[in-house]
Amino acid sequence: RVYKMDNFSLAELSGRTIFNEKLIKNGSSGITFTESKFDKVDVFWEKYDTKYVGEIKYRDNYPSSGLCVVSEGAVFEKTKYDELMKYKDLSGLTPYYIMIFNNNEMYLWDVGEMNEIEWKIENRYPKTTKGSNTKKVAKVVTYLPLESGHKSKYS
Repeated sequence: RVYKMDNFSLAELSGRTIFNEKLIKNGSSGITFTESKFDKVDVFWEKYDTKYVGEIKYRDNYPSSGLCVVSEGAVFEKTKYDELMKYKDLSGLTPYYIMIFNNNEMYLWDVGEMNEIEWKIENRYPKTTKGSNTKKVAKVVTYLPLESGHKSKYS
């Protein structure tokens, strides 16, 4: 039986694969990915007695040097923030938002250290980034400057 992966699943798999390789290279352990592409977070890992939870976004259609990213920042949805903070508050995990771009750069933000976040309601984003539906929906988002994240290279 052959399964055809949609663009959303392919992007999810690519992002997870890239981040998994990065975690292995930096000596992390206990790397566990959530099972469904619809889970609210993507990955758990440990390093130096610290436990982490992460949400990964793989942006294969644009680089970190893209005009929208450089001028506005990386889009971060409040629903993702809320879910990551639940893990911090309930389990003491260090929450990270990870955005992987197509120019071999990724940025990681420690969500637990974010203060005074300015949330905006935007009506310009599709329901899912890789979905075939082009209908725009209202999303509560903030924009994370690349300078406030930890930059990392991958190959």
